[in-house]
Amino acid sequence: MIDTQSGRICFDNGLTVTPSTMVDDVGACIDTAKGETLENGKWQTLSFRNMSLDGHPVSLSMSFESDRIRFIHLSCRSNATSWADYSPEKEAEVKTANDKLLKKLLHKKPPYRFSWGIVESSFDGKTGDAGIFIRYDVSLR
Repeated sequence: MIDTQSGRICFDNGLTVTPSTMVDDVGACIDTAKGETLENGKWQTLSFRNMSLDGHPVSLSMSFESDRIRFIHLSCRSNATSWADYSPEKEAEVKTANDKLLKKLLHKKPPYRFSWGIVESSFDGKTGDAGIFIRYDVSLR
């Protein structure tokens, strides 16, 4: 569930993310050892492949700046099992699934702009990645 009034995202496993979520809040809710962590200076990214949002299997990455949530990358999981199985057509199917999920969760058509931030569905031709990007507005903190 994504609350369009507050920016709160509730995952099916109980993880709740809001515009004020801190990196330690995530560890209190899910086993961060089952994910991947990338640190680069004041930035930290936590990634999890086996999440679910409103019954839809998704991969999740959360990026924190100085321990505060800054943006989220979600994507409906594709049927590709490795890069050898990747194709632009399969990733286009993921983009379509992402678009349908957002329309279902947000109850409107894009653009998705809210008082707390922006939600976008896109496909990056350079990286070959289709994703849902949630950017929380730093000025609201």
